[in-house]
Amino acid sequence: MKEEIPYLSLEPQHREVASEIMEAISSAILDVKLNHVDDWTTQRRAIATDYFSLLIGVGDVILPRIAEGCTHVFHVFTIRTN
Repeated sequence: MKEEIPYLSLEPQHREVASEIMEAISSAILDVKLNHVDDWTTQRRAIATDYFSLLIGVGDVILPRIAEGCTHVFHVFTIRTN
């Protein structure tokens, strides 16, 4: 027997309330996370600096390039090889 998803089993008016509650929770979480974005970005940039210094000249590794006058948040530090 297939188990019903609780949200879908709610009456339409209750789904709207549940949706509003989830939206409020998501907003509260985002508000907290936004307070930390600058710190997280600074930490990622420091880690990326370490990666650059450790990986430069290693085999055929191609490191990320940052265009002049631009900055990078390094959400992902992608390397390539030939």
